Amino acid sequence: MKRQIFRGVIMMVMVMMALQVSAQKVRAQKVSWTGAYMAEHCAGKTAGGTSICYNTELVLEKGSDGRYHGTMSIDGWQTMVRATVYAIDNGKSLAVFYQSPQEDNMGFTVEEGTLLLRMQKKQKRIVTIWGEDMKEAEFVTAMTRMQK
Repeated sequence: MKRQIFRGVIMMVMVMMALQVSAQKVRAQKVSWTGAYMAEHCAGKTAGGTSICYNTELVLEKGSDGRYHGTMSIDGWQTMVRATVYAIDNGKSLAVFYQSPQEDNMGFTVEEGTLLLRMQKKQKRIVTIWGEDMKEAEFVTAMTRMQK
C-alpha cells in the first residue's frame, strides 16, 4: 500500500514538472507582432503597357489595451490608400481590422471592424489569409506573401 502511494506521489510530481516545462515553452514562444510588414502584388498590365502593381505596408505597435494599433498603406497604379487599423492577437494568429481612413486616403474605405487580413507565424515565415475586400479591390490575391 505504501509503495502504491509513493508511486502515485512520484507520478504526480513528474506530471507537475512536465506541465511546468510545457508552460515555460509556451511563454517562451509568445509572439510579438510589433513591427512593419510588406506585401507586393502585380496584377498584369494596363492596355497602354503600364504595370499594375500594389505595395502594401502594415505597421503595428502594441497598445496599453493589449491590442495592436497601427496603419496600413497601399501604393500602386492609381492607388493611395491610407488607413488606421487595429489588430487582435488570439495567441495563434493576429487578425487585422479596418478602423478608419486617414486624411490623405484616396479610395479604399470599408466599414469599421472589417477584417483585412489574418497573419500566423509558422517557423520562419508568415502565413497571411487576406480578407475578401482586399482581394476584391485586387490589392492582393490569396497567394500574396506578407514579409516582415
